Amino acid sequence: FSVTRVFAESGPIEALVPRLLQALCESLGWELGEFWRVEDDTLRWDASWHVPALDPGTFDAVSRDIAFPVGVGLPGRVWTAGRALRVEDVQREAGFVRAIAAAQIELRAACAFPIRSEQGLTGVVVLMSRDAREPDDALLTMLTDVGNRIGQHLELRRAERELVRQRDVLYQSEKLAALGRLVAGVAHEMNNPLSIISSRIELMLAEAEGQIFPTQHLEDLKVVHRNVLRVAGVAQALRSFARQSTGERRPASLNTVVEETLLL
Repeated sequence: FSVTRVFAESGPIEALVPRLLQALCESLGWELGEFWRVEDDTLRWDASWHVPALDPGTFDAVSRDIAFPVGVGLPGRVWTAGRALRVEDVQREAGFVRAIAAAQIELRAACAFPIRSEQGLTGVVVLMSRDAREPDDALLTMLTDVGNRIGQHLELRRAERELVRQRDVLYQSEKLAALGRLVAGVAHEMNNPLSIISSRIELMLAEAEGQIFPTQHLEDLKVVHRNVLRVAGVAQALRSFARQSTGERRPASLNTVVEETLLL
């Protein structure tokens, strides 16, 4: 019931795991809970919860630096077994690599169970206590079942989060498509008057040939014509953007750019 109540709460999946650990520990009387997530081919410490009377600072620091492969340590053995396992005394357990750190805060009993979904093992939950615990096969069976339910729910949460991300991507794509249509329309509206201006200037320049025409006025017409073509190039670039095509690249004379800038 406690685990299901946590499932009913909203919030990010990262904040869900510590609340699950707290619900398990408080319901079953354990003093420390850990979640070891699957990362590549190992299990790594991901989150923990403990009762206020316990100070697991050093123990957590040691845990963060450890990676358990399949079959190694309590989390690794649970990975291999695919079911909940228990340890009567971690301080005396052969192969318990955190025995010294556990002894410093007097941790003894431990049990662990896999978090499994249809996609496979997601992680392992480890519960620990300073008090000795009697063997309880019914508890281990229940924890194995709870682990499967937690794994299914976490997978559902991840799927929901992925759907939200894909929805945001789709919304952004629709915005970009609308922007492309707007840009294409703007470029088209720009191109029409620019074509008229450009052709009229070209006619004026052609008519000025062989006639007495102020040199400065002729240069001004040429400057206007070049910049009309420049704006037309911008319009063409906008149309290329709307078509999601690649732009055209070609060599440019920096001297010419400076000279035209000075003329402006």
